[in-house]
Amino acid sequence: MHRFRSVLIGLALLCIPATALAQSDTDWRRTYLADLEAARRVIAEDHPGPVDEKNPAFRRTLASAYDEARRAAPLVKSYTSYAIALHRFVNRFQDAHLSFSPRSRPLEGVRAAGIYPVWQGKAFVVDEVDTRYGERAPALKGATIVSCDGIPASRLFTDRVLSWRGRPAVAADWFLWAPLLLVDYGPPTPKAPARCRLRAGTETKTLTLQWKPITPDEERAVRERLIAMPHRPLRTSTLEDGTIWVDVPTFQVNEESDVAAMRGMIDSLGAEMKRNPHWKLLVFDLRGNHGGSEEWGDEIAAAVFGKEWADAAANWLDDGAYVEWRVSKDNVEALKGNVQQQEKRHGKDHPLVAQTRAFVDTMSAALASGRSLYSLPSPAQGLPRPPAVAVPGKIVLVTSASCYSACLDFLDRMRLHPAVVQVGQTTGVDTVYMDTWGEGLPSGLGSISHPMKVYRNRKRGNNEAYAPKVAYEGRLADTDALRSWIIANYRSW
Repeated sequence: MHRFRSVLIGLALLCIPATALAQSDTDWRRTYLADLEAARRVIAEDHPGPVDEKNPAFRRTLASAYDEARRAAPLVKSYTSYAIALHRFVNRFQDAHLSFSPRSRPLEGVRAAGIYPVWQGKAFVVDEVDTRYGERAPALKGATIVSCDGIPASRLFTDRVLSWRGRPAVAADWFLWAPLLLVDYGPPTPKAPARCRLRAGTETKTLTLQWKPITPDEERAVRERLIAMPHRPLRTSTLEDGTIWVDVPTFQVNEESDVAAMRGMIDSLGAEMKRNPHWKLLVFDLRGNHGGSEEWGDEIAAAVFGKEWADAAANWLDDGAYVEWRVSKDNVEALKGNVQQQEKRHGKDHPLVAQTRAFVDTMSAALASGRSLYSLPSPAQGLPRPPAVAVPGKIVLVTSASCYSACLDFLDRMRLHPAVVQVGQTTGVDTVYMDTWGEGLPSGLGSISHPMKVYRNRKRGNNEAYAPKVAYEGRLADTDALRSWIIANYRSW
């Protein structure tokens, strides 16, 4: 929503207290309870949710999540259990924009069974097997993990992993966190299983798990290997069969060189479409795209359908939509810090700085008057959905589970056109709570990041994902196989 995105150009700086980062192991319960109380206060005072009359469930979640987190305090006996318990508290809100952000201190005492699956075909399929399993390793790869210690693999995953790192109702999180199914972090997560049943074809076998310590770097590396999409520059290419393939791995372009690359990609797209006015297949490869600025998606839509259609699509999506900002002392201070950042970047006389400064003054006045929310309502005009413009071929959007933020904004626009087909994986999600900044916790061990505003009347719902018309059941990171599949099948979509 263009008129609001210009207010904040980035996240406010995290305010981490200058207290000691190291804590005595005998102090973890007290440290946890102090940080938990601070996190609860930050959410209560600075997040829009507790004063959002259209979402009364948020206040109930805050109360129940806090009570549950306090009951977990006896299990907090180490840094790892401290961090997981705080993660579990904020994870109860099922919002990626509300999170506990620890400092660089790694989790301790982590173990792995050496069996690493991916989420494929709604099952946990073993993708990597450690050499500790010797001659059995090749046979285990490709097998499906059915259950462990009699617990279905899906329930094991929600209890041990998604309880503090993801959202069971969000399909994308099953893709993103599946490799950690058989990684053990200790309390307060459930006890690690001893045996798992695996199915390979028609045969089912029981495997005794071999648990060994794993470093945070090793854990991170294996997960990234299994979920990572191939690194690609921003570019437009024409394949041998005439397919126009556009790599858009990000909308997050800030440096001058990145901006130039995005401009070059969009210009090349426009030039290629003019050079080949009868193109049959145009593919936007969004694998690995985490979002960034929606303005780039608008420019791409304009390059494909024309500026008039792109503007009409944006106006229809924005019609009647507006935001409400949570008014609080901390949020006003965050906005003031953003003004200072903009002044350093653009100069005190830049129009964007003046606009943001005026908004901060308005928020300050709202704070002085005792308001809890400040809004700029935008009445709906009843604008019509933009009619389709003619294009010569099919447009395919390839999405991965990482797609959220501006990536979803791009899909909002592109999916309005009937020539567009989404394939690949189900996207990530955004709640209606946006524009995040962070506040440090008393221990200095981390911060709570939270949104400052809530969208009203957004066409895409809260935590609503976009499922592909055609799911890709192969390895999405395999570009050659993906291209062959699309080219062979797109005419039937």
